[in-house]
Amino acid sequence: MFHISMINITSEGPPAASGSQGGWTTQRSFASLIRRLIHAMMTKDTFTVVLAGHSAAAGHDNHFNQSYMMQFHHVMEPVFEHLGMKLITRNMAQGGLGTLQNALGAQSIYGDEIDMMLWDSHMTEPGKWEFDLFCRQALLGSKRAPFLLGLGAEFDVLKVLHEAGADVGGLGSGISGVFVTTDEKQAETLPWAVRFLNCAKERLDLCDSNKRRIQCWVDREDVIPPTKQQEGIRTTGGAGWHPGFRSHQLTGRVLAFFVLQALDEALHQWLDITITQGHPLPDEYWHVSDYYDRIQQGVKTMPPSFCEDASEGRYPLRICRTSLKAKTEYTPRANPDNTSIRSILKSAPDGYIPYVVPPLYEGDDVPNPALALPEGALDVRSILARRFQHGRLLHTKDHFEKKVQVPSSEGAPWHITSIPYSQSVRRANDAFTPGRGWTLHGNVGFCDGTAKSRCGRKNSSDCLLWGHNDDRGGINGDALSGWIVMTLEGVKEGIIMMNIDFWHGKVPRTEGWTEVNDGKRLLKSMGTDVALHRIPLQVSGPHHRALDDSKLLPDSTIFEYSINGKIFSLDKTQLLEKVNSVQRVVQWIVLLDDDKISGKVQNFELAVRLDKCGRECSLSVNHVYWA
Repeated sequence: MFHISMINITSEGPPAASGSQGGWTTQRSFASLIRRLIHAMMTKDTFTVVLAGHSAAAGHDNHFNQSYMMQFHHVMEPVFEHLGMKLITRNMAQGGLGTLQNALGAQSIYGDEIDMMLWDSHMTEPGKWEFDLFCRQALLGSKRAPFLLGLGAEFDVLKVLHEAGADVGGLGSGISGVFVTTDEKQAETLPWAVRFLNCAKERLDLCDSNKRRIQCWVDREDVIPPTKQQEGIRTTGGAGWHPGFRSHQLTGRVLAFFVLQALDEALHQWLDITITQGHPLPDEYWHVSDYYDRIQQGVKTMPPSFCEDASEGRYPLRICRTSLKAKTEYTPRANPDNTSIRSILKSAPDGYIPYVVPPLYEGDDVPNPALALPEGALDVRSILARRFQHGRLLHTKDHFEKKVQVPSSEGAPWHITSIPYSQSVRRANDAFTPGRGWTLHGNVGFCDGTAKSRCGRKNSSDCLLWGHNDDRGGINGDALSGWIVMTLEGVKEGIIMMNIDFWHGKVPRTEGWTEVNDGKRLLKSMGTDVALHRIPLQVSGPHHRALDDSKLLPDSTIFEYSINGKIFSLDKTQLLEKVNSVQRVVQWIVLLDDDKISGKVQNFELAVRLDKCGRECSLSVNHVYWA
């Protein structure tokens, strides 16, 4: 059920059985995972596991804490804590999206100290180039060149990256070890966690009707939701094909066993070496810096492959071997206070910056019955916690298989033409004054993708305990909003890009305005307009589908951007030619691609605005990328 197949990746692919068991990897990659764990134990460091993917990976149709990453964290946290490590687990998957919008700024959005990077986006990103670009940015952007673990990922991509030095593997489903449910009466004889998880073909309805366990609210005296909460199964924002909480629990156990087997081997290795060579453990068994450097250098110098092959018309070729920084209003993201676009905005002269609406309430939620184990079900976390508290570690492989495997099995078409930076359309005649007509749309709360996140507690939410972090936020403005001005720190490769869209509708902040910034030019003498800081959170528009931008923007639309005071102006036709829809609802625009800047580290000022279209146009700035 949890068996990991070790393959010779140069001559063979994963065996068919690995997909329904624990997965596959290579001997070299597994040895690297062992080294990473020993290093974390030796240094009492963090060990960070991050997932990127689509809605099924995010755990939609379930509570956030029922998703397989949170289930993994739930049972593994006490193990890592006992061994002196801090386990950080992030579920960064996003509904209705792939990974490209965040992968391009992986070091900022996913974090730059990742030990294991999981990808589960095969449905929304079937092409090899998307996965290749994701992997390269993950490897180059992290200080730790993470172990790449795919779920349904393209083997050809992993093979090429392994040849360049990366550690790779694939995670299986573990379903081969789950008893078949044949009817309701027989299900009562099975352990609770595996009931209705693997149903007979003639009774698939049993699994489908028993895969949800959701409670949107638990009454409490200190918080009264202003919006009526859904009862029972959440009825909006879901899809029938999303896996239920039982499947997520099983996947979490499979991932836990993948790491536990490496941890078991790490402890054996540490013990055996120090018995013969004495303490401390020699550096060559646990130092990692040079190893990570070799992986990253290998990726930078590897022969061209899928990422380069698909670059024309989509993105600058250089990003296949260059890690980009990013700021975004999408959630979740690592270090959310420091990775928002708002964190790099220059304020208007009166101090205005798009305001973050506070959540309905703060602090922990009250215990949710939907997350509690029923009477008689095995509590795997408690079993592991007690075992490690008593100092009984996994001493032999027999002990590992007999004592741990049983309870855990029960938890179951155009070319980019960038205007040269040195050739501006026109020079700015006056300083760029940040506009006061931009507003924020997106999530509320602390949304970092971990079990400790407190996210989505909006007044309008009809399922406050859902807990999911993913949302497509942005800074929204129109032609009356003025300039949005940002400072990009540490530009050294001459690359600046944005993820933008035009379909979020009218900007409520500029309602009633007839001039840019409502005609208020001398803002410094106005005093603070308190009302400016109390703009309601803008409801996201129809961003669940790709819209025809040519119909959304008036023909008079002008898009202008400035880089360090040099203004570039695009009419509607030029703008639509320059914006590239790389995926559904993901649109990149390259603002700077100048390799002559490479190596000169400097801060850049970027300013963007719409013009000549009043309130009949809108622009949402969702991601800003640079290198």
